[in-house]
Amino acid sequence: MKVTILGTANAWGPNPFLPSGLHWPMTGSLSNGQQVQFRQFRTSLLVETADEKRILVDCGPDFSHQLRQFKVPPVDAIVLTHSHTDHIGGIDELNLYRPTGRFPIPAYATSACWNTIKNVRGLGYLIDNPASPTRGPMTEMTLLVAGQNPTFSVGSVKVTPFQVQHSQFSPGAVGFVFEETQKGQERSILYTGDLWAVSNPANPMFRTQFDVAIIECDRATGVAGPAAGGGHLSLDEIVRILTNGFLSNPRPSRVTLVHFGDNGPTPASTYADWRNAATTALAGIVPALGTSVQAADALIGYEGLVL
Repeated sequence: MKVTILGTANAWGPNPFLPSGLHWPMTGSLSNGQQVQFRQFRTSLLVETADEKRILVDCGPDFSHQLRQFKVPPVDAIVLTHSHTDHIGGIDELNLYRPTGRFPIPAYATSACWNTIKNVRGLGYLIDNPASPTRGPMTEMTLLVAGQNPTFSVGSVKVTPFQVQHSQFSPGAVGFVFEETQKGQERSILYTGDLWAVSNPANPMFRTQFDVAIIECDRATGVAGPAAGGGHLSLDEIVRILTNGFLSNPRPSRVTLVHFGDNGPTPASTYADWRNAATTALAGIVPALGTSVQAADALIGYEGLVL
């Protein structure tokens, strides 16, 4: 199983109008001096299975650029975490795959998410309708996340959603766990999606030691929650959930942070600022950080990072 990070920015990406003068796209340096792009596109992932199936995780407004830059081949499935525009605003771009004949593409989301996509966002025309002469690029497949975790498979990878709390304007928000067993070895990757809390932190699935946890990190400090109308995880909150929260027992072997906003550890946070702050905050908490240069290089997600 291979995961490629297609984007790492939050809903709007770096703001060129801030007094701090953030530059877009932002760049950073890995430990070997390699230059990488940071916060170039809105957050999205591509999961590739051992049997050569491809799963697109969210499809934001930058998808057509991501498709060209990373040469994303036709995908076999789409999974959507929630219905905010930075996660669904590019699904019309899936029509770029039309000449490949790979239509419709199975798409997975909760019923609440589908309702928002179709009836609030007005994107129902993109969902395949056999009775219509114009068939859309996606086939709707609803996942109900209540009580038990429904699972489905794309090729050799098993996908399990888990319900999260994000915002009153994003009902049905979920994260996903991807699992694959090849040659007797089992690998598991957790992706939180956007959230301020998981709905059921006692869920037994969180007792897995994930090989990688891909966690949103919208800002450096602060706590979100119902009083703020929902929200996103901060680096402070990530430290908490890895110390005594739902990902603390056991902790994931490696962590990659994505979905960065403007409120970083410094007034005009660069890639180096985020990396230094996260490395300091998570030292001794994420097992691989103390022993692996690769784990440190993957701690702050960047466009094109392969896990």
